[in-house]
Amino acid sequence: MIPLRPRHRPGVPAALVLLLSLAPGAAAFPSPADSPSTAADDAAAEDNATDQAPALATEHVVVTATRTPTPESQVASAVTVITGEDLERRQLRLVVDALRQVPGLDLRRTGGPGSTTSIFLRGTNSDHVLVLLDGVELNDPSSPDRLPFLDNLTTDAVERIEIIRGPQSTLYGADAIGGVINIITRPGGGPLQVSVLAEAGAYRTAGERVALSGGQDSFRYAGGISHLATDSFSAAAGGGEDDPFRDTAAHARLGWTLTQRASLEVTARHTDARVHFDGFASEDGNRIDSEQTVLRVQPRLSYLGGRWIQRIGLSGTRHDRDTISANPSRIQGDLLAVDVENAIALGSRQTLTFGAEGEWEDASFPTFRDSARTLAVYVQDQILAGDRFFGTVGARVDRHSEFGTEATYRLTGGRRFARTGTTLQGSAGSGFKAPSLSQLNSGAFGGNPDLEAETSRGYDLGVLQELGGERAGVGVTIFRNDIDELIVAVFDAGSGQFLNQNIDAARAEGVEVTFHARAVRWLHVGGSYTYTDTEAEGSPAGFGLSPGSRLLRRPRHKAALDLAGRFASGRGRATLGGVYVGERADIDPVSFAVVDAPDHVVLNLALSYDLPRGVRLFGRVDNLLDEEYQDVLGFGTAGFSAYGGVAFRWQAKDRAGRRLTP
Repeated sequence: MIPLRPRHRPGVPAALVLLLSLAPGAAAFPSPADSPSTAADDAAAEDNATDQAPALATEHVVVTATRTPTPESQVASAVTVITGEDLERRQLRLVVDALRQVPGLDLRRTGGPGSTTSIFLRGTNSDHVLVLLDGVELNDPSSPDRLPFLDNLTTDAVERIEIIRGPQSTLYGADAIGGVINIITRPGGGPLQVSVLAEAGAYRTAGERVALSGGQDSFRYAGGISHLATDSFSAAAGGGEDDPFRDTAAHARLGWTLTQRASLEVTARHTDARVHFDGFASEDGNRIDSEQTVLRVQPRLSYLGGRWIQRIGLSGTRHDRDTISANPSRIQGDLLAVDVENAIALGSRQTLTFGAEGEWEDASFPTFRDSARTLAVYVQDQILAGDRFFGTVGARVDRHSEFGTEATYRLTGGRRFARTGTTLQGSAGSGFKAPSLSQLNSGAFGGNPDLEAETSRGYDLGVLQELGGERAGVGVTIFRNDIDELIVAVFDAGSGQFLNQNIDAARAEGVEVTFHARAVRWLHVGGSYTYTDTEAEGSPAGFGLSPGSRLLRRPRHKAALDLAGRFASGRGRATLGGVYVGERADIDPVSFAVVDAPDHVVLNLALSYDLPRGVRLFGRVDNLLDEEYQDVLGFGTAGFSAYGGVAFRWQAKDRAGRRLTP
């Protein structure tokens, strides 16, 4: 067992203690909900009753699972939705932190905010998750494994996050073996609204954000800018100096209604960040300067009286990272995509979705530059039979310029029994992961142009049971993923070098349990438990693995708890969230042997109180129990730390002369 680092014990400013005593709480105030996906179709808004607990069990309209707005009760895939209200009441500043309580998903971060973060979804690799921001892919072509780059993404402007578990390559192509995470920003609209937030706290942390939104029938807008800075703590466990993080982000989302049949939407976001890290030779002076730019332009056309909706999207992403260390480097990844999506309603209970996509990626490394293109077509039939049966069947073909053609499929189905409040649902499908440009290029570490795609087969089967009507419910889902042709760098004795080869295989299976209940009028309880059993099946099975061993850093047991309540006649809110992470295999940073990392529990508390005239006081305590733990062995984590601040929202009167309350 590796000794744990000394606790990071930040000082708590006296002003912050006073602020906490005034019952502080959340971050940005909620904005009006509009359509969250790649098009503005979902107009469902959350009921924010002031005298009740947050309606955490409210049914959502989901777009990621089928590409069309569908009530969550008619989606047969395993879905989790994190709303803007959830982000607000838990006072989460980074998207990766918002994912920690998602069932079937585990995060491992190598240090403080902004450090490299791995996402394991149902036991799959961290490069087996596709991440979208308003339909724009965030997986980085210049990453050695084409990982999604989420380390610096803040939650400002996020309306909700949809997480779809299981192979999703039929609708989304490569990188979706484990699932899809779709981050959806606020679309604007309604009376002019301006919000301002400022906070401070442990580790000399300071954050500010300004946002505005509004619009009329023909034009809507939302935008803002945010800044987050912290001295943080040492990325190396027990290190002697802090590793600061700075992040500045600007975003905008604009929409025009051109005619009754045509509209246009533009989304843009730019992030400029710097994070320090500890190198092998020294702690001081190592940093990564990164920039990420995201842009999407999307016309939306309507035919046949609205029964045929067509979306044409042009997306672009640029990742630029400059590493300052003993081994400096600068890499850049560009991704350009064009997609055409059609959704045709064949009557009131059947929707045919089909489309085509073209993607061009380019990556520039210190030693080489390479590019590739992918063309794809897909089709899906979505069926609703009466009020009880629902499902989809779909297929896709992708053509990659380097490794060739890959075909995938996905089937889902569900059956609801209204008398008992029971729903049975399941899915089965295949996925693939295209080799990255770095893995294919002979000028890179282990580069092999003869690589094939990694492939997977996965299924799940679940039952959802309502208890006491809509006051409570429980869900149980079993799942399994089998992955073949995994790419591993293997030492070649003949050449004396490492070479990427398709020789590995892996299995992951388990159970996800979720529950929610309104215990009393002012308190809502939610939570989950996930059991994940993983096994390396290849020979050799990769660094630190042998055939039959557990995959690294995936805990067998993980549980999450979320308590949300109201007090003071609805003016105050309180949230207590907790995550338990069980033992997991990891690499000893000293001996490089595989050892068991100890389990840990982390509790976070958030409070808020609404004052007159749109003012809100808020504050939170992270790691309430001051737990000593390491996300990744050898890397530091935060101890007990407190934060607080004030937010203000002003909203113009609507046409009836009414002003919404915070």
